[in-house]
Amino acid sequence: MRRYLSHELEMGGQETFEHRAKSFLAIIDLESYPSLRESGADRFDVLAHVCQQAQALTAVMWETPEDTLRLKFMLTDRSRLSNELHRTHRLVFDGCVRTTSGQLCLTDDEELLAGARRGDRDVLHGRKVSEEQKPHVLNVPPGVINVGVFCERSHGIHIPELEQTRIDYVVLMRHYPFPPPRVAPVRITGGLIPWAGEDASEQAWGGKLGT
Repeated sequence: MRRYLSHELEMGGQETFEHRAKSFLAIIDLESYPSLRESGADRFDVLAHVCQQAQALTAVMWETPEDTLRLKFMLTDRSRLSNELHRTHRLVFDGCVRTTSGQLCLTDDEELLAGARRGDRDVLHGRKVSEEQKPHVLNVPPGVINVGVFCERSHGIHIPELEQTRIDYVVLMRHYPFPPPRVAPVRITGGLIPWAGEDASEQAWGGKLGT
């Protein structure tokens, strides 16, 4: 049985699922995130490690209550959803993660701590856990992902109908593609191929083709 759950997030698509958290949730890039491997690690060691990786753009994290949380993930390359969520929800976290493989993983502090103490090489091959504690692999296009985490504004009163369909966090993932590689001028014998608009006869390689 697989020890993780996988989701294909297409542009403009969304996924909703539940995950159990104790102190915080984290989204890490599976390819570039270096796992903490210390048998004597504690929660503060894990927190410090994830914060360092957030600066390196290999992870993001946000604090949560200890509960089974219902999460909605949305992938977009437009600003419209972000503008709408800022009007209707409260922003609780904003950060970026960089992925070249297109594989991000949602996990939590409990699993990161257990993995560090066991010396696991990654978060997907650890202990067997319940369905609500399994890591979630999010397959997205490679690029820089701006992660905005929103929660609903307080309604002030208890409404049972809203409790049944509640979403604890909306995780908006705005995708920015990597810029195309810059092409350097090609060097040939005697100099460089001239840039457009330059007179080839003025170049060191000896004049125009066919002359």
